[in-house]
Formats: sequence, structure tokens, C-alpha cells
Amino acid sequence: SIMILIGSSLGSVAFARSLRLFKMGKILRIFRAMRFLKELRVMVASIIGSFSSLFWSFVMIGMILYVFALFFIQQMAPELVKTRDTGGELYDQQFYFFRSVERTILTLLESTMGGLDWEVVYKLIEPLGLVYILA
Repeated sequence: SIMILIGSSLGSVAFARSLRLFKMGKILRIFRAMRFLKELRVMVASIIGSFSSLFWSFVMIGMILYVFALFFIQQMAPELVKTRDTGGELYDQQFYFFRSVERTILTLLESTMGGLDWEVVYKLIEPLGLVYILA
């Protein structure tokens, strides 16, 4: 009976050891897969590292759009006052696209990104003169 007890305990110990070996095998496979993913880790780290540059690029674009929107509104306001009495389609479009700083920023962004044709905006600022057309 003691031999049976010793034999059964040795069998469970051997089984537990084989389980540990299988677990070690899984861990080694994960390390081997991670070695192949080194390039992916480098790319992800580069993307995460460039987020601060991307943020400041958006801030810079926003500041440029804001300054030019103020420039166009400042020059468009007297033109809108002058043509308000005559009305017409030109006044309506000028008022629509340059009625506020936010809308002017959106107009500049749309014309820059391709959502609004350049020719439409050109015809609206053409009455202001050559300097404003070139801006």
C-alpha cells in the first residue's frame, strides 16, 4: 500500500512537471513572436513619438487660418457695408462666406482642402483689389 501511495504521488508530480514544461513552451513561443514584431514596435513607437509634432502642426495651421480670416474680414467689412444697399448675388455670397471669423476660417479651410472651388472665393474677393487677391 505504501508503494501504491508513492507510485501515485510520483505520477502526479511527473504530470505537474510536464504542465510546467508546456507553460514554459508557451512563454518561449510568445518571446519568439515578439522578436518578429520588433519592426511593428518600432513603427508604433515612431507614430506615438510624432504625436506632439502633429499637434503643434495643427496649432500652427489654426493660427495661420485665424490670422488670414481676420485679415479678410477686416477688408471685407467695408465692402459689405458699401454693397449692402445694392444687394445682389455677389453681396449674398460675400456675406455668406465672410460673415464671421469662424465662417471665414471654414471658407479658407474648404478652399485649401478642396471642398470649395478657388474660383468661387476669388470672385468674392476680387472687388477688394490686387493686394487681397494675392493674399
